[in-house]
Amino acid sequence: VSIDTLQTLSIKENLINNGTVGGQGYLVLDGASAQEISGTGSFTYLRLDNTNGTTLNDDADIIGVLDLQDGLFIIAPDKFFTFKSSETKTAVIAEVAVTAGISGCVIVERYMPPTNRSYRYMASPVSTTNCGRQTI
Repeated sequence: VSIDTLQTLSIKENLINNGTVGGQGYLVLDGASAQEISGTGSFTYLRLDNTNGTTLNDDADIIGVLDLQDGLFIIAPDKFFTFKSSETKTAVIAEVAVTAGISGCVIVERYMPPTNRSYRYMASPVSTTNCGRQTI
């Protein structure tokens, strides 16, 4: 599925994604009750705006922007939400609203070009427990 620039696709129920939701527009989960995301797909622009929260039941990737507007984004135990990074694009999280949050294991990738071997300082202002995967 590809969502055009400045457009949104609103999902009011649970979502199964085993492909790529791409384009320059947002996929928005904004149902009236708690929602679930299943499937091992990827998202380009994902907005979560559900007061009752959204649960990720399978590993999934974001290759653009995660926008947390309202509700808790819960990543199920032993599952990972990965912020992908490549030569052309790095996924980010937009400013998190006061009424939103994220709970669970997140992987943040950072592409580094194979040339220009220089010192790089990498850090993250995130506190977490061990999520069961080796970290470097």
